[in-house]
Amino acid sequence: MNKKWKRSRCEICRTTSSCDKHHIISRADKGSNQSYNVATLCCNCHREVTSGEIEIVKRYLTSDGFMLETVRDNQRYIGNKAFNHQPEVQQLTLF
Repeated sequence: MNKKWKRSRCEICRTTSSCDKHHIISRADKGSNQSYNVATLCCNCHREVTSGEIEIVKRYLTSDGFMLETVRDNQRYIGNKAFNHQPEVQQLTLF
């Protein structure tokens, strides 16, 4: 996957409209400028995250780029897909 393509999509709604950078942990709270702390968001999603309408829970790296797990109106989303239960996580057994 092209890195430029990954960075030009909103990590919440997946649109390619004009994108902003958002610090997951704010600079005021000592968040870094490192790539793991900077999410790409469209203007609408950025406004909703900043206003508290959307809460960022976790960030995933997928084959389609980074995606955020978010909560909006008590509904969980990964990217723009809603889910009503915790995603299944496979347990690894170490020998």
